[in-house]
Amino acid sequence: MEDLVIVNNLLETRFQAVVGGHLALLEYQVSEGVFQIDYVYVPAAYRGRGIAGQLMEAALAYSQSAGLRVNPICSYARAYIARKA
Repeated sequence: MEDLVIVNNLLETRFQAVVGGHLALLEYQVSEGVFQIDYVYVPAAYRGRGIAGQLMEAALAYSQSAGLRVNPICSYARAYIARKA
């Protein structure tokens, strides 16, 4: 697993990290107390290294600290949350 610098880009409503010069990201929306995870993307060459999981952990920590209910639309996010439950 790579040690990433993950940034919550509030303007773009996404968590992001640069891996090998490429952007890995988790796109979200917040509305009426709900943190909706729409999309998680890691460049193909960097998949399987725990990067998406680190993005998820950052997003879940943020949603919890903000008191938001999580609604995972993205299939990866749904599976990740189910594994951690």
